[in-house]
Amino acid sequence: MKKNVLNILIILLLNTLHIYAQKATLSPPARSITLRVGGGLATEYVSIDIDVKNKPSIIDPDDGEFSSNGHHLNKKLSFVPHVECGVFFDNTHYLGLLLSINFINAKASMKVPMTWVYNFKHSYHLKNYTNLSLKFGYKLSSNIMFFCLVGPSFSNWYHQTKTFYSDASEVVLKNAESRIKAKGLGVGAGIEYWLSKNTTVSFQYGLQLYKPKTINYDYTYEQKVDDPIPETRNGNAQKKVRLTHSSIGLRFSYFFSFK
Repeated sequence: MKKNVLNILIILLLNTLHIYAQKATLSPPARSITLRVGGGLATEYVSIDIDVKNKPSIIDPDDGEFSSNGHHLNKKLSFVPHVECGVFFDNTHYLGLLLSINFINAKASMKVPMTWVYNFKHSYHLKNYTNLSLKFGYKLSSNIMFFCLVGPSFSNWYHQTKTFYSDASEVVLKNAESRIKAKGLGVGAGIEYWLSKNTTVSFQYGLQLYKPKTINYDYTYEQKVDDPIPETRNGNAQKKVRLTHSSIGLRFSYFFSFK
């Protein structure tokens, strides 16, 4: 689904750039340039998807229970401040830079059953993420503009893994948690509408994809067997986590314009 959305956004961006190229070759130079600077607040409904793949570093039939895959799926409403500056060319084409910071503070946990008597508990805390986007716009009328967004995205989040035996005793894990500062790509598209000369409202969709993070850790546990004395086992494991999130937002902005 998200791959299809990403493909659609890329096509829209390429079409917008194609319009720019056609105007540059077929139209005379822009007759006017207008600078605008402003900011505002957006409300965004964010869908968070964190893919977790966990496995022993060395595959052992006795350690197979430590292989586990799972997904964190969470949705949250948040408020996002932003600042923007840009230039209108002939009051038709727009090129701008948009900076937004989402202090989302989203948390969630999930349990993933394993093949034997152990359970994984994965937890995450997405504190915030920042988007710095180029904004390409084309005015469809005097008060409506279609735009595309593309640029880097930076997230600040935390992921932790715990493992429990069926009798609730904890398996000792070392270095199975990590604070992650991930870099990725953000894309989006939307419509901006002028409520007045200086006030606009925008409806937009955004998608952020980040590089996966690999975390290596050690584990120690007592294997519960029929013998009176439990067998202590230990080894190394690896988990790979990848953050993706998308949002639908309503953005209110106030601008100062200079010709």
